Amino acid sequence: MKVLDFVIIGLSLVIAFGLIFYNVNISKDAGNLQVVVYIDNEEFDRFPLNEDGIIQIDEDEDHDHGYNVVQVKDGKVSMIEADCKDLVCVRTFPISQPGQVIVCLPHQVVVEIEGEGVSEIDAISN
Repeated sequence: MKVLDFVIIGLSLVIAFGLIFYNVNISKDAGNLQVVVYIDNEEFDRFPLNEDGIIQIDEDEDHDHGYNVVQVKDGKVSMIEADCKDLVCVRTFPISQPGQVIVCLPHQVVVEIEGEGVSEIDAISN
């Protein structure tokens, strides 16, 4: 291999890693992302991802839904409580990227992150 080959390989690696880290840093900007809670495919509540808070979902007269508590903390969303039998939603890892969801099927609750942004998967696959 010649010196020029090493220069081309080195520049290619620097550019590739620079683009990956640039896209990953964009994806961590939670300023324009929203946590949206749906019940029966209808929007129940919307909350900024960059503000910590709690969203409580209680059983009401119109719907036969149980009890769920969604926590937004440090740019991540998790279901911290539920009274469903399987508790799959509570054991789901926290989400933080657009398009990720937490689902409680027994209560027909979907928690989704919406907004403009690039997820880490998109940054690598592009």
